Amino acid sequence: MICLAYAIWPGDAPFAFDEPLLIGKAIRANAAHSLAATGLHGTKGITYSALPVWIYQAMLMVSHDLRVLVAIRAVLCAAIIGLSLLWLAKNLDLPIWFAPVALLSPTLWFFSRQLWDNTFCIPLSAIALASYVQFLRAPSRGAIALCIGSLLAMLLVHTMALPLAAAIGLHAIVFRRREILASWTVILIELVLAGIAAIPWIKSIFQGQGADIGAGANGWWFPLLGARTISGAHLEYIFGEIPNSAGGIVGLVVECATYISMLAYPFMWMGMVVAVYRVTGALSRKRSMQLRDHLAVLLLGVIILQTLMYGIGHIYGLPHYYNGAWIVYPMLAWLGIDLLRRVHLANVVIAIQGAALLALLGFVAWRIHGGGGIVHPFYGPSIQVRMNVIAALNERGWRGPFAFVRSGSDQYVVDPLNENVALTPIVTDVPGFLSYPVSMNVLQELISPGLGAAQPAGSSGRVNIKLSDPLRVRCDMDIFEK
Repeated sequence: MICLAYAIWPGDAPFAFDEPLLIGKAIRANAAHSLAATGLHGTKGITYSALPVWIYQAMLMVSHDLRVLVAIRAVLCAAIIGLSLLWLAKNLDLPIWFAPVALLSPTLWFFSRQLWDNTFCIPLSAIALASYVQFLRAPSRGAIALCIGSLLAMLLVHTMALPLAAAIGLHAIVFRRREILASWTVILIELVLAGIAAIPWIKSIFQGQGADIGAGANGWWFPLLGARTISGAHLEYIFGEIPNSAGGIVGLVVECATYISMLAYPFMWMGMVVAVYRVTGALSRKRSMQLRDHLAVLLLGVIILQTLMYGIGHIYGLPHYYNGAWIVYPMLAWLGIDLLRRVHLANVVIAIQGAALLALLGFVAWRIHGGGGIVHPFYGPSIQVRMNVIAALNERGWRGPFAFVRSGSDQYVVDPLNENVALTPIVTDVPGFLSYPVSMNVLQELISPGLGAAQPAGSSGRVNIKLSDPLRVRCDMDIFEK
């Protein structure tokens, strides 16, 4: 039920920043009857592989309606994550009710519906760890093939997957060499296929410009705060003023739910203590390692490798930086909560955490739907609102690609997908349109492919799109010609 709930109001998903660039690349590659050569260019100066674009190329063959794509993506991501968590709970004998509770995270809900690239790492990290734990419990070609395939796909999606891939790889070499060698044929096939897929990417990986090497020491403790992914902490980064927009009883409930959900932090840290205890205990007593001991080695290994990578690379602050090793944080919290089973409080804590996350998720989803998006520098109007604006413009004879300008100005942000084509000028004060014109232009391509810019015959004026009330936490707009 939770998986299906992820598909409710798919038109409320965002479509700005990197998402339209990915979809735009997919549209152009499909039109050329070829696979895209590269993906997006990252802030660290690396150009990523085209695997996410290929996925969207396939999805666009199903529908050109982004609401359909959001629904498909959301349900599949939630289902993969949920099934992986249940698989882990079964093999590790963990309190099973924590699995659906983790799916109630507002951050996870948002990322599962976002048509981005690195967010694919979340379900892939879950299935990679779940299948590897299954392999540790009962070695089989199917389990290791699923694990290696997921890890290779993650690395083709984003380099933030390196700590998880390295930790599992090193663990397999140290503890499961014989079993790995027994499945060498399937592993070799996967490596060859991944290598072939990576050839265009390898050729262009360092051809990007504008690397942001960052500064500061926050990366050295950023991984220790990964419980943010399964709590209500710092939701304003994604949802703008929405989490703080309610007053009265509703506002009090949201605030209380936020603080309660932060129980994920101490439980994650307790899980780390449990992991250290299990590893040191297994080593000092020289007993055979149990399945949970191996899990402890893996989780701590990922945290250590991610700390080194993020500390040296000055990577911190943004919630999506956790996506490459997402599964590690709920697993550590799960180990912490499992301690309470001895005093029969584990399910009580899970229920409290679930109620808090459900309240936050319900409030955020309701506010986004009612407000038509998120008043935010990155996201702004939702897919549905953008489609409605384009439909209204098209009905009046105005058709993209557009150039969005402020009143009294002719300066506009260049759309990298439409640099040398005729543009239709639109006056607006909507930040999401001014900063990311590519989002509206890609939607225009999906709505009326093959048609170029146009404005009403004989028109000498401009159309103006204005926020009805810029001070409200809504994306209501008025359209008028002058």
